[in-house]
Amino acid sequence: MAKYTQDKNYIYYENTNIPINKLNIRNLKTLEEEERKLLLKGYEYFHKNLSEDTIFDEKYLRELHGKTFNKLYDFAGKYRIVNLSKGYSTFCQVRFLEQTSNVIFNKL
Repeated sequence: MAKYTQDKNYIYYENTNIPINKLNIRNLKTLEEEERKLLLKGYEYFHKNLSEDTIFDEKYLRELHGKTFNKLYDFAGKYRIVNLSKGYSTFCQVRFLEQTSNVIFNKL
């Protein structure tokens, strides 16, 4: 079973559950390791650059995602354009992403 599933298969390499990536990594374990390395660098960068002026809003979240995964994915820092699920959990539907994001960040 794929780690993630979606309504259309155009962000994955054909007949795989591996997202198309800038490094053309086709092995899931290798891709997950690269994601871990990027996450560590992202954590370090954003922790180092936090200040009392940091505003935790939707723009910041997209910036965090973009800076962390830009080396690997074209979609880094952007709202996804397909519906996704993982196992039996369905993520927020595309048509509600921006609206739901605004509701959550307005509560912060």
